[in-house]
Amino acid sequence: MSTSEGQNNTMSETNDIDLTILGMKEVEEEMNKGVKWDVIVSILCPPADTMETQKNATFRARLQKSCTSKNILCMDFDDVDSVCGTDTTPPTESHVLLIKTLAMGSYVEHWSKHDGTKLRVLMHCAAGISRSTAAALIYLHEVGYTKKDAIEIMRKVRVRPTPDPNVLMLQLADNAWMQQQI
Repeated sequence: MSTSEGQNNTMSETNDIDLTILGMKEVEEEMNKGVKWDVIVSILCPPADTMETQKNATFRARLQKSCTSKNILCMDFDDVDSVCGTDTTPPTESHVLLIKTLAMGSYVEHWSKHDGTKLRVLMHCAAGISRSTAAALIYLHEVGYTKKDAIEIMRKVRVRPTPDPNVLMLQLADNAWMQQQI
């Protein structure tokens, strides 16, 4: 693992992927340092008002400049583990399918270059704990890691305070994988 103790940056090096999971504040800090990623999944809560909409748009415009490719996925949904009324926007099967599609496309694109570099992947949400860790597990599983290996990689990633993947996202992913088996 590349991170030293005391850093907020959370990274796990697999054989072929450098996975980073951060909260929005830490992403800002990394962008200020000029850090670049090959793949970015950005998950924020749906904006509540015009000011928040503008803030998110400005942040994501900067984020786009930190991506070395076109492999950036921006989604807005709440960190909820169930569909609970009209006042929240839960993750959906479409969100999971977008992560899976990005995973396969970016992975194949990167390895078709044969340049020997690792694929640098950023997953971020507001805090870097729930939605981003679920997205990371979905991404890793989609590019060929077993669920067990993906979970082991996640254990190596220091997430503040601990990783707590969004249960609904994982259920939706499991449902999608089960449908692929049929």
